[in-house]
Amino acid sequence: MELGSKDIAISFQMMVTHIKLAVNIQHIRTMRAQTLQELYDAEIAPLQIKPSYRTFQHWHTTGTKFAALAGGGTVYFLVLVAGLGLRTSLASMPGDLACHLGNALRHPDPDTMIGRTIIDKIIPVIHMLRGMFPITIDPLFPSAILTSHNLPSLIDCADIATSDLFFDSFIFKLVERSNSPWYNQQATRGLNAPTHVQPYMLEKDDIRFNYTQLVPYISSEAVRSH
Repeated sequence: MELGSKDIAISFQMMVTHIKLAVNIQHIRTMRAQTLQELYDAEIAPLQIKPSYRTFQHWHTTGTKFAALAGGGTVYFLVLVAGLGLRTSLASMPGDLACHLGNALRHPDPDTMIGRTIIDKIIPVIHMLRGMFPITIDPLFPSAILTSHNLPSLIDCADIATSDLFFDSFIFKLVERSNSPWYNQQATRGLNAPTHVQPYMLEKDDIRFNYTQLVPYISSEAVRSH
């Protein structure tokens, strides 16, 4: 079944909501040195309308899975997941598999099938989405949590380094990101292009653009540095 834009937006928001829950839980547990069960007993169990502990645990686990995927492929990977209708399938996979996939997204091995798929298919689409849809983290998570982790109050999700800093501050840390397939912000924007304008809004008269061919390549700055 083909998904409409409203369905995609709802699916994306559901994943973000699970991540927000997991981040808030981790923040409270760190401050209080509590287990998940202790936090539930103290904060959730006294509520008149409440989920069961099993449901609460499931929500938290699902949030950590989506956090691992976003930590690997940025928040824009979740946009891709929502667009492909894969949210339910990825939510049901084992937690360690989500972590492995997050690591594969950050450091894809070109000698494996999944690594080549990430490099040739997924990363170019994520770069395209970064140019089309600006997303910031500040409206998604409480500023108090960002401040407590010495994170900036405004996090541009298209900024891969800052995105990694955010997700590495919560839940768990993934492997270091591979430079070659990911870090091409300068090349994507264009040499001497204004940094405050999205790439998809940059045009010159009498020039035809093929916007679908945003395949990562070495930036001019990287060439000059070698």
